[in-house]
Amino acid sequence: MAYQPQLDSWNLASRLTARAAVAIKAPGAPRATFGVISFSAQTQVDKETRQVALENFTITKVNFPSAPAMASSYQAALQLALPLQTARIARS
Repeated sequence: MAYQPQLDSWNLASRLTARAAVAIKAPGAPRATFGVISFSAQTQVDKETRQVALENFTITKVNFPSAPAMASSYQAALQLALPLQTARIARS
């Protein structure tokens, strides 16, 4: 589960960086492990429709304070779960 991302930067409306809290529950685990991911994506703005297309999502950093040994495994699993197709969001 990913929570509402927080925008860190949006360079020239072509690339954004953000971070989000995440919760991962491994099969058989009694509870979820919480952490923070940082990610980037390329953006294309359509001024007429006020839509932003997000492509090429990349997780750039992860932090799981209660499970640091699992951080690289969690990062790989989360990277696979990111959208492969272009995502579109409203520009507000």
